[in-house]
Amino acid sequence: MKYEKPFTNALQGGDKAFREMKNFSKTAPIFETSVFSFDSLEDVDAYLNGDPDMYMYSRLDNPNNRQLETRLAALESAESAVVSSSGMAAVFAAVMGLMKAGGAVSSGTRIVTSRYLYGGTRSLFFQELVPLGFTIVEVDSESPDAVLEALNESPRDCLNILYWETVSNPGMKAADIRKLTEAAHASKPGKGEDGCGLEILVDNTFLSPALFRPLEHGADAVLHSTTKYLNGHSDATGGAVLSREEVVEHARKAVINFGSQLSPFESWLTLRGLQTLPMRMERHSSNALDIAARLKELPEVYNVCYPGLDSLRDSFPLGAGGMLSFDLESSAAAGRFIRGLNMISFSPSLAGLQTTVSYPASTSHRNQSDEMLRSQGISRSTIRLSVGLEDPDDIFQDIQQALKGGEDV
Repeated sequence: MKYEKPFTNALQGGDKAFREMKNFSKTAPIFETSVFSFDSLEDVDAYLNGDPDMYMYSRLDNPNNRQLETRLAALESAESAVVSSSGMAAVFAAVMGLMKAGGAVSSGTRIVTSRYLYGGTRSLFFQELVPLGFTIVEVDSESPDAVLEALNESPRDCLNILYWETVSNPGMKAADIRKLTEAAHASKPGKGEDGCGLEILVDNTFLSPALFRPLEHGADAVLHSTTKYLNGHSDATGGAVLSREEVVEHARKAVINFGSQLSPFESWLTLRGLQTLPMRMERHSSNALDIAARLKELPEVYNVCYPGLDSLRDSFPLGAGGMLSFDLESSAAAGRFIRGLNMISFSPSLAGLQTTVSYPASTSHRNQSDEMLRSQGISRSTIRLSVGLEDPDDIFQDIQQALKGGEDV
């Protein structure tokens, strides 16, 4: 429609072109809007009465977010999902969702977790949740007895959230999720006579649902930093919580009320990445296994950690992901190695298409003491390697020449 005045044409001209479309674009459009329009008051009533095909405000919901949530739920075999602005926002929303679904209050909630926890999550737990009344209990993830002991020491009328990572960051310690969940649920089946409930929350960021689905192995909820493998292109930040409907709806309220919604464009970028997730994860895994095996043969390299090499490799028949870590002789050697790399870049994140390295002692675990680092299997010479999709010969050649002081091999 054309109007007589230029101001009106600039604002309204041509709007019917998309409002009256009778077919659909092959690729989902980006609904980069803060608010949606209605044709009538009856439509507003329909939305407020729960019409699932209507939207009002992108802080509450958006078609791009809805599509991403639906696809993630299908990938993780979950009833429902909610996305958030980051992986850390997802951790917080997941804890809130489990706590409220379990009928608990913060002062009656214990989080039992691994001492090999990602540094950012550990900071959230101890710096933010403890002052709110949560109790955090760290245990040795490699000792099932220690986990069960921590659960059995729970006071009466307390919700226990068992929080685990499928593969720890950056120590690369793989958890036997099936064995862990079976033992935990056997110890506290539902809400026992002591009034204690149990929910098992798993961070599946390092494996993704292409390789492992914790809900199929007894977990109650799963979360992701979608920034990593789900997006896969290092160009969108986000998070996701997946669980039964009740938990997700409480988590969704936390996302809305704390203002941690994912933007439509970030959702769209993550949806684009999901289309190649299985292929990418297969390649990441095969490359990482190749590189890990070669690193173990180098005299300059110590303590190569990759889940595909250890006793739990049979737990991941589809692959063990693209993340590994190793130690060098000293922190000075680690610095020389990073400076000597040519193709591989030093980037404090992970899971992109290109191979990158990070130095945990100065990034994710920067504020931790030497003693705390050692307790998590990390040293000041630990290198974390995010193995990309390049030819593994080229990846290894760059590693070799950097270990030799930056000289060409």
